[in-house]
This record gives sequence, structure tokens and C-alpha cells, in this order.
Amino acid sequence: MGLFDLGRTGLMIPTKRYLELNVILSVTGLLFLLVALLSYTQGDPSWFHATSKRGYVENLEGQFGAYVADSLLTALGISAFSIPLLLVIRLYQTLRHSIHPNPLIKWMGVFITIFASAALFSLYDAQWVLYREGAGG
Repeated sequence: MGLFDLGRTGLMIPTKRYLELNVILSVTGLLFLLVALLSYTQGDPSWFHATSKRGYVENLEGQFGAYVADSLLTALGISAFSIPLLLVIRLYQTLRHSIHPNPLIKWMGVFITIFASAALFSLYDAQWVLYREGAGG
């Protein structure tokens, strides 16, 4: 039994195993990103900081979590926090068994929404002391 079955119409229909795998991966990614973003500290070593002055990483996900959080916050600003929210929405849709007829269009809309919100947040860049990159990355 594979991840997809061919239905009567010849379309690939996800099996129960695929849906369970999708839920497990979505929850894992959601928790990882949420913990990495919430425990972000500017002094952690990352792509833009060669070393940490403290000598240890404060991010709860370790050095990899520090790299991921710093990269997302540098590129997207506070819009990076919308990615776990979108994973929650994807998880809800998976549990409801709602399948979009054209997933490419849906994911293009998701990416456009994330980058457009980052651009709008960068326009409203008022005294952000939490992140050195500013509101929009």
C-alpha cells in the first residue's frame, strides 16, 4: 500500500497513511518553528553572527534552531511568525480531509501572502527594539 491510490477517475487520492504522515510532519515542523522563533536571542551564533559572546546558545532548539530563527527573522521579520500559523491551518485542513484541486496555486498564494505581509511590516518600521532587523526583515 503506497501513499496514493489511483481512483476511478485516474487521479491520485491520498491514503490514510499519507494523511497520518502529513499530520506528524506538520506537528513536528510547527513545534520546531514555534519554539525556535519564540526562543530567539540576538546574541546567538547564526549566519550573521560568527560567535556568541556568552559561549553558549540560548535558543531552545540549539544552534540549528538559532540559524533557522535568525534566517527567517532576517528575511521576513515578524511575518515569520505566520509560518507556524499557516502550518496550523494546513493541519486543520488535513484533519478535515479537504484537498485543494490545484495545490500549486494555493502554495503560491501562501508565499505571496507571507512576502507581502513582510513588505507591509517593513513600511511600518517604528522603533522595533525586539529584533534588530526591524518589523519586515
